[in-house]
Amino acid sequence: MLIEDIPAPQPLDEESQRFLALRREANLKDVYEGTVAEARAGRTSWRTAFKKSSPEVAIVRETTLPRLAGDGPDIPARIYRDTESGLLPSTVFLHGGGWVLGGLDHSDAVCRWIAKLSGTAVINVDYRRAPETRFPGALDDSYSVTLWASAGDDDFGLAPRTAVMGCSAGGNLAAAVALMARDRRTPAISAQVLVYPVVDTTQSTESFRTYSDGYIGSVRESQWYWTQYLGESPVEITPYAAPSLASTLAGLPTALVMTAEYDQLRDEGEIYARRLAADGVDTELVRCPGSVHTFFTMPGVFPQSDIAIARASAFLAKHLAA
Repeated sequence: MLIEDIPAPQPLDEESQRFLALRREANLKDVYEGTVAEARAGRTSWRTAFKKSSPEVAIVRETTLPRLAGDGPDIPARIYRDTESGLLPSTVFLHGGGWVLGGLDHSDAVCRWIAKLSGTAVINVDYRRAPETRFPGALDDSYSVTLWASAGDDDFGLAPRTAVMGCSAGGNLAAAVALMARDRRTPAISAQVLVYPVVDTTQSTESFRTYSDGYIGSVRESQWYWTQYLGESPVEITPYAAPSLASTLAGLPTALVMTAEYDQLRDEGEIYARRLAADGVDTELVRCPGSVHTFFTMPGVFPQSDIAIARASAFLAKHLAA
């Protein structure tokens, strides 16, 4: 079953217009124009200039979690709970940033809100980033944490029920974790939330053509991110790298797919949502009107973020309830 919420086209909202204007004034260097370190520093500095709404929650715990393959150090993570006692279902949150940028602080505010509104323990995963660790490093870390969370853990107050969630490249990882869990028959995942996910390498959709100039991202920037993640000459691009390549999406967990109206990734996310439903997955598709890429992780900056976070949290609460 597919539930679609696609409003009539709306103008770019005032907050998005202001955000894009400030971005132009900042004259940010394109990510491909310098080193990876410069790209990370520039984007971090830019994002921290905006004061996001970041609520207090009962517990924020820094930890490391086991890597399934056991090759290398454990995975850094930050776990949020808005109650000090009892077992809570968990939401594994995978940040965006093109597999190259981002980190725990990138999604700290949104994870706090989800923990407060969904009643779940939110696990913010600091997966290994490209190009230092290419595919499937980030995916292996994301799957490892999901497998760990799904078993429950008394020390962290986790019940054995979990969902995967991610934005942009994190949405790619969440979708790929769901595919991997289905194919390996473990772990059981109760739900997936994909926020403007990257699922297709082709960059061939109408939204990619329309919103790759003057908004957030460009064709060349997207190609640069894919190259950092997959390498210059990947031998084979699998569905675990580009979930749209999966021959079938049947058997995946119920899904909420959220897109931004003025985003180059809009159409590929919506095509993926409709494919999920066509293959028998209960799916909700929500297009956030007047919004741009990155809005979701900036609560208090974009009113649309507050609305979308509340909707995603309600979805998680519903599908992770005992």
